[in-house]
Amino acid sequence: MVRVLWSRLEHGAAVYHPGSQPPGAGSRVWYGEENMYGKAAADFPRRIVCLTSEHVEICYALGAGDRVVGVPGTAQRPPEARDRPKVGGFTSFRRDKIIELEPDLVLAFSDLQADIAAELIRAGLAVLCTNQRSVDDILAAILMVGGALGLAREAGGLVQDIRDELKQV
Repeated sequence: MVRVLWSRLEHGAAVYHPGSQPPGAGSRVWYGEENMYGKAAADFPRRIVCLTSEHVEICYALGAGDRVVGVPGTAQRPPEARDRPKVGGFTSFRRDKIIELEPDLVLAFSDLQADIAAELIRAGLAVLCTNQRSVDDILAAILMVGGALGLAREAGGLVQDIRDELKQV
């Protein structure tokens, strides 16, 4: 399982890989063409904590809802996500609760969650932080999360479905 260092990715997202080198110095930067971690199911995160309701919805839409072990109190969709353990609000989180859930991956959002992301990284957790500010950024975030979860094909299909829906508007 890949761990974390702050690497700036295309589309405004960041992945942390402790022990890696910054971009341009030999680190692996991932852009969504394939799965991020590996090829076998065991290579991918099985326990995910989402710090935004958007990431919760992405995980469920990709078919990885069963891997979500923690959600923010703001998570309302899908309804079954409401039953998951709550780890805090949008900008205030219980670090101890997140660590207690033993996630393989924490999904976070932008500089608004930079402090908790940094704390979790220092605690040894893998954190994927996206920064979607436009429709294109949202689609890129879906591809990135899908790649991290070993669901690149499903993410590509979801993005194509969304693009098709948008064309009809």
